[in-house]
Amino acid sequence: MKVAVIIYHSNASKIYKKEWIDKCIDSIRNQTFQEFDVFELNYGGKYTHYCSSIGNNQTLIVNPFANHIQAMNYLIDRCLLQGYDIIFNTNLDDCYAPDRFAKQILAIHNGAQLVSSNFNYFNDERGNFKQMDMARYGNIGVQLRRGHNVLAHPVIAYHKSFFDGGLKYNDLLGYEDKDLWQRADKLGKKMVILPDYLLNYRIHENQITKTYKG
Repeated sequence: MKVAVIIYHSNASKIYKKEWIDKCIDSIRNQTFQEFDVFELNYGGKYTHYCSSIGNNQTLIVNPFANHIQAMNYLIDRCLLQGYDIIFNTNLDDCYAPDRFAKQILAIHNGAQLVSSNFNYFNDERGNFKQMDMARYGNIGVQLRRGHNVLAHPVIAYHKSFFDGGLKYNDLLGYEDKDLWQRADKLGKKMVILPDYLLNYRIHENQITKTYKG
């Protein structure tokens, strides 16, 4: 089993505080499951390498892209071409529970093609100030057909079979994740939300979601 972690950023040092990035990197470095490779993509701005100390192998790619959607598609395609079985998405402003990788890998071994989890909203002032119990909604497909995005993109883990049939992100800034989940649901992909709180989702003014959704 080959496992990849994708990390992509553009001008991260101008957007995020150093301690935010450090906390994210530490949460990846301290995972209980350690057999993973890191693919880091700097797709705009100053040359920066954040992940030299985590994972078995680190691949730094410097390649300009117009937005994070193009960066994600590029990294996922690269991982698939190199034979990776599981791909973990990450965000540099968030951080993760130490057993995130282990629990999501177990769910994939049990048949899931995409795995999300419950998560906490947090920031520096308030800590973890709100728990988001997304697993309580049950049938993911029903929620997606209602337009309710119950899958937390920063904590998504993909099995390679999720992308069978040519699935990839469309260039819909701010809605690219929900659009992908909705198309995956129509193709019958097995998507799961774990009841564990595996993501601390940072709330701040420079989030990509806020930027594109206003």
